[in-house]
Amino acid sequence: MAGDPFYKDHWVNIDQDRLDRYQQMFQWNPASTLLYEPADISPGPIVGDFGCGPGHTAIEIAKWVGVDGHVHALDINSDFVSQTRSNAKAAGVSDRVAV
Repeated sequence: MAGDPFYKDHWVNIDQDRLDRYQQMFQWNPASTLLYEPADISPGPIVGDFGCGPGHTAIEIAKWVGVDGHVHALDINSDFVSQTRSNAKAAGVSDRVAV
């Protein structure tokens, strides 16, 4: 990581134990709302979630944008992309979340 100021290797190569911890750590919680309320996300727009991790924020935002909106969830880690896809399907918003 010393030569990579963005810690790319840290996020590209994540072992399963760490992936499992991130899945739990990055759960949406009501306090998170305070971070996103200033963006004034309402029904209808297209929103990007860069560095989506397991997708919990993208899923919550997909609920905010409603059926007329869309969320593009992007991450450098392919396991996070898979988790986001799976989590969005389980939450019933996979039609609004593109990964």
